[in-house]
Amino acid sequence: MTKKSKVLLVEQLDQAFSEKVRRIAQERGLSLWSADYLTRVLVQKNRPSTESPYLFDLYKEAIESEPTVSAQKYKQLGDQALFVLGVFPQSIDRRGLSKKYYEQMGSSAYNSVAGILNQPLYAELSAGFDAATWTLHDVFEEFRLESRGEDEVLALYEEWLSTGSLRVLKRLQELGFHFKPEVLK
Repeated sequence: MTKKSKVLLVEQLDQAFSEKVRRIAQERGLSLWSADYLTRVLVQKNRPSTESPYLFDLYKEAIESEPTVSAQKYKQLGDQALFVLGVFPQSIDRRGLSKKYYEQMGSSAYNSVAGILNQPLYAELSAGFDAATWTLHDVFEEFRLESRGEDEVLALYEEWLSTGSLRVLKRLQELGFHFKPEVLK
């Protein structure tokens, strides 16, 4: 892949994520700065990387490093926890780990970055870590729902029955299904 094609791919990913992330982040009370940061995390996580996937390893490197490197390691830790918890939460369950562990590690990591670099963006990400993870979750749920054809309506309906997801309900309504209020309870 040439450098020019890599730049185009990044721009396409940025465009694909940006509108949805901004809209959903604002619905969840996050600033546009946080929304743009979340978009950058999604784009960055779609590139091949050799960074450590283990939160504890990143934490250990962060506490053993000088402040500039420490801030970078905490940022990586926060981004990793945010991405996994927001996009692949089922992978945490499969590995027998706690979602609360990921939430606490990610929030604390962003709080540490905010303290080291004195940047309010990271303080907002720390305080709004739950909203940020749900933003990523909802963005990917929307992409998943949009990719389904009408031939998968039954599976969509079954998913809504089992999860109660408002976004799945909205997609069903967009496909022309309307439910009596007592069904929606």
